[in-house]
Amino acid sequence: MREPVRVGLIGTSGWSERMYLASLASEPRARVVALCGRRPERTREVAARFGVPRTFGDYREMIAAGGLDAVVVAAPDDEHHAMTLAALDAGLHVLCEKPLARTAAQAHEMWSRARDAGVVHMTLFTFRWLPAHRFLGELVASGRIGEPRAFTFRFVHGLGVREDLRWRGDASRSDGVLGDLGSHLFDLVHWWLGPISQVSADLHSFGSPTAANDSATVSLRLASGAHGTVHVSSIAHVDEETPGQELTLFGSEGTLEGRLARARPEVRLVTADEGWHQLTIPEHLFGGAPREQPWTVFTSGNAGPRAWIDAIVEGRPASPDFEDGWRAQRVIDAALESARTGCWASV
Repeated sequence: MREPVRVGLIGTSGWSERMYLASLASEPRARVVALCGRRPERTREVAARFGVPRTFGDYREMIAAGGLDAVVVAAPDDEHHAMTLAALDAGLHVLCEKPLARTAAQAHEMWSRARDAGVVHMTLFTFRWLPAHRFLGELVASGRIGEPRAFTFRFVHGLGVREDLRWRGDASRSDGVLGDLGSHLFDLVHWWLGPISQVSADLHSFGSPTAANDSATVSLRLASGAHGTVHVSSIAHVDEETPGQELTLFGSEGTLEGRLARARPEVRLVTADEGWHQLTIPEHLFGGAPREQPWTVFTSGNAGPRAWIDAIVEGRPASPDFEDGWRAQRVIDAALESARTGCWASV
């Protein structure tokens, strides 16, 4: 693949700046050459700050204009499917935000089309690259807690308390916090523990009866026989110092606990012959990022958009890919079905 990889970015949110533009600006083998957004002034302002030479108001015009090797889809959830297919039809590599689509059928089509096109595709499950999460995965895989039996995962934030959830709170445009935060945890469960087979979900919207869910509790049964619960909320009163993500895994030989706030994550282990003790996250997992700023791995290490660019340049698959996005979407679909019927739903 030629260098630098010429990237078009769809989306001008603060997240697009903090993640995609910042990460790609730190990657010498990539250059963002086009930016697409709904608000012309905002799009031009962001493009000027990051040195992006071309701006567009319509993603179809951006793709048709040419000069691209790859596209990042960082738009609202209900637009992922159409935007990704348009990029794939043009033979472009695609990095898409999570959740990958609105339905598992859409996600499967995106995966199938990307596979047939022979392009590099990635779903941005950000926690796949954070040092503490990678460490937990390594500990489970190495057998430190024996056979995994149960788990409790919690991920909450206060976006719905601080401001309007906008399209995330619109049930016609998103699957609420189930899709927004839940997709991350469903991906972690599959990555660490294996396939999810059945789901029972209780979804609530405390803001408006017609809005998308802003609180969800989901019980999961795994193909391995393990089981557990996932709780996500966008209306929790938390601050930056409060661990918004707490993950506990119970095994036949011990228990792992992760308190994973943005800064100063903690990983603890207890075994049959030892009490609780805190573990040190190995230095090699930080990818050059300071310990007190683990999120900077996306601008210093082989993580997120930078990992996608590496895969494109080196001509190999990326991970997590659209198949992983489809797997998480299947769990979201099953959770929505379970909430509608009041019964367990198969994945």
